[in-house]
Amino acid sequence: MRLINHPLAAVRDEHNWSMDDLSTRMKRAGCARGRRSGADRERTPHNRRAFLIYSGAALVALAEQWTHATPAHAVSLDTALDGGRLDEDLLNWLEHRTDELRAMSAHHQKVAALLIEAHRSAMHELLDNARYDQPTAIRLHSMAAQLGQSAGWNEFDNGHHGLAQARWHTAMHAAYLAGDRDLGTGILADLAYQATWRAFPKEVVDILALARSRTHSPAARTLLHVHTARALAVLGDRTGTHRALTSATRELDQARPDTTPAWVS
Repeated sequence: MRLINHPLAAVRDEHNWSMDDLSTRMKRAGCARGRRSGADRERTPHNRRAFLIYSGAALVALAEQWTHATPAHAVSLDTALDGGRLDEDLLNWLEHRTDELRAMSAHHQKVAALLIEAHRSAMHELLDNARYDQPTAIRLHSMAAQLGQSAGWNEFDNGHHGLAQARWHTAMHAAYLAGDRDLGTGILADLAYQATWRAFPKEVVDILALARSRTHSPAARTLLHVHTARALAVLGDRTGTHRALTSATRELDQARPDTTPAWVS
């Protein structure tokens, strides 16, 4: 007597099917029920190597973003997204995460890009749905602007220039609502850099002139004058180039660390 060790073996034995016969019938049955059987081709093509885009350090950084969040933060966030009041502890946590994600994007951009976009979306949801006072609104808009600036660079680096402009446009509006002139100036400088990269030097000069009018920081104006000089040089304006470089030198003499915005350093 032959011992049958598996139900499928019993079915195959009963019908006198070969292994190929059994495999074919299982695939047909699976397809009829909208399921797969065996190692057939995936329904959605993908590059298997894409699973290996993150280094070990990047994966650790990704994990740390989640492990620092407490259940209390999750409850507070859900409450705020549903129209509840945004409490101080959650607001502090969101600001801390914003700083960490922006720093993380310099070293682990692929991981950070996904987290930044999710964090940015949550920020706008909170602005739309949560209850908060005016000082909290300023802090939320500031975070939205910072995250939007980073998101714009992520899109730029991937060649998505329309999306980059859209992210920076939204970020500029948020910086305006936060009353952060220097951050708004930095975002204008990002738009100017994009225009430089896309070979629109005349537009660069115009954008940078607007940016200089929005900042009180000598260090920021120094950098903006240097960028202006480069664009004017491309345009063949030797006089304008010299004037911009002279202005940059004059501003640099007045620059101080305590008046230098983060985007300049």
